[in-house]
Amino acid sequence: METPNTHTTVAVPGGMSLEQDNAYLERLREHGIESSNLDNLISVGHAACTLLDMGETREDIREEIRKRNPRADPDRTSAFIDAAEYAYCPQHPTRPAPD
Repeated sequence: METPNTHTTVAVPGGMSLEQDNAYLERLREHGIESSNLDNLISVGHAACTLLDMGETREDIREEIRKRNPRADPDRTSAFIDAAEYAYCPQHPTRPAPD
């Protein structure tokens, strides 16, 4: 008798999966970044990948994040990009993913 597949992936806007969102948010938490507005955090990750797809540099993206949040720490803006690359757009790896 076959066991039914109980693993379900829920699609979210932009073709991203809930698993990708969770991986992205976990990476942010590892850098001490948390928020009650998860949609906002996730939208920053999607925007980072869109900008990478358009050929923008990491510095351009960090600057865009700082424009939207002037108090953003430079290390934290890099964490958003790293987490986005890991979870949403691994075709743009600029740093090896930690084991």
